[in-house]
Amino acid sequence: MNACAFQYSVDTAKERLRPLFRKAMATGAFVNLDMEHHGLKNLTLALYRSLMEEPEFHDYPYTGLAIQCYRRDSESDLKDLIQWGKSRKITFTIRLVKGAYWDSEVIWARQNNWPVPVFSKKHETDANFEKLARIVLQNHERTLLACASIIFGRLPTSSKYPKNCGFLKDRSNIRLSTVWGNR
Repeated sequence: MNACAFQYSVDTAKERLRPLFRKAMATGAFVNLDMEHHGLKNLTLALYRSLMEEPEFHDYPYTGLAIQCYRRDSESDLKDLIQWGKSRKITFTIRLVKGAYWDSEVIWARQNNWPVPVFSKKHETDANFEKLARIVLQNHERTLLACASIIFGRLPTSSKYPKNCGFLKDRSNIRLSTVWGNR
């Protein structure tokens, strides 16, 4: 994928992903698109939206996107996605992750004299993780929350938020996951 060939990249990736989405639909599997780094973020967002707007995939509820909470623009991306989902009546999962590419994002930005796109302090990322989890939960009609962390003990207090605030009668719309082998 290449941002300089934006539409071509989206169209090519859609061709490759359609068989995967069809197989997922046939088996009831979940498909999640991850955000690898800054250069692919907008392509990934456009790719997901474009695929889910196709009639074949529109009503399939087991799809989602990862949002990297260490990114400064993650809140606006999340709000745009939620508005998009509401306007098109698409239900999807947001998998919140704190962010795994901090070092490379900072290095790439500094090498190119770009603004650094990520928070510079861990507590800023942690606070944003909590904030974004609340936004997802406040929009639970169309979005499901999946929280990811390397260490379960570091998952946000947001997993307690729905019950405390009365959004959900249970926690059935929250998924907790961890990444094995990183630490």
